[in-house]
Amino acid sequence: TIFQFLDEKTSLQQEIKIFRSLPIIPFLKALFLYVKTRNYPRYIVAVFFVILYLITVKIDVSLGLFVNYSTLASGLLLVGIPHGALDYLLIKKRNNSLVSFIVKYILIIAVYLVVWWFLPMISLLVFLVFSCFHFGESEIVENGSSINSITSVLNAFFLGLSVLCFIIFTHITESLSIIDNMIDLSDIYKREILKNARLSAAFSLAYIISQSFFSRKRMHWGLLFLLLIGSLVPLIAAFGLYFIVQHSINAWGHLKNGLSTNNISLYKKALPFTMGAVLLFMIIATLNNSLRFENDKIISSFFIFLACISLPHVFLMHNFYESKN
Repeated sequence: TIFQFLDEKTSLQQEIKIFRSLPIIPFLKALFLYVKTRNYPRYIVAVFFVILYLITVKIDVSLGLFVNYSTLASGLLLVGIPHGALDYLLIKKRNNSLVSFIVKYILIIAVYLVVWWFLPMISLLVFLVFSCFHFGESEIVENGSSINSITSVLNAFFLGLSVLCFIIFTHITESLSIIDNMIDLSDIYKREILKNARLSAAFSLAYIISQSFFSRKRMHWGLLFLLLIGSLVPLIAAFGLYFIVQHSINAWGHLKNGLSTNNISLYKKALPFTMGAVLLFMIIATLNNSLRFENDKIISSFFIFLACISLPHVFLMHNFYESKN
């Protein structure tokens, strides 16, 4: 029968009998290793979260919100914030003291926070620009390429821009409501944005798909999958799916490989600065009067917080990627 199977001459019934006779444990081990090496577990977790949210929000809205925010907070504390809390390990000049680095880092954050206070429109645009490049660069590095030319810089920027635009425009009502807590947006602009939201989301998705076909080692199917299932959940959850499951986990892997260390060591080194970031969020939330847990206010505080801690992080990660090319 085995020879018939190899010659593709067996029937379906015979093939089922052959596979039933094989030991199941080695097969399950091989399947687990395959799934692990293909990064599928994180996408399985993402699907589980989306299904859990959709079920709980139907049962009770407050329960759905609890699932949403508790899962987001867990992901941020597990990998979202820690991957940025390792920035002090990326200093090129080792003769610089840690205290000097921390002072400069906090100073940059503080200055940007003050700029947010007085010039929110400019601050928001700056945040969007460096976020687009940072997200796109991370995706390109994960794809096995590097940022070594003007073309690759532009490609990184537009890839990151497409990711953010798809998330924003598939949650345009929520996005505008949150932006209203940051800047004064006229009703005319709001109407124009709402009118073109679907088309903008479609163009963004099309751009990512087109880049998938030109990618060298692997396509952006995981990214596309997260963006699509993210359209089924609220804005903050959709952003969390991308930022935690895709961007942060990828960046954590880049840091682990680039610094030649393991997860436990990285977590220990990141812990003090992770706690510092949590404290900073509490300060920003207090300044923004969002500790009453008004949904839009606390989300706007979260994005301002993310912008402030990301500014120095983006430059350090870019230097890190350049040094590893």
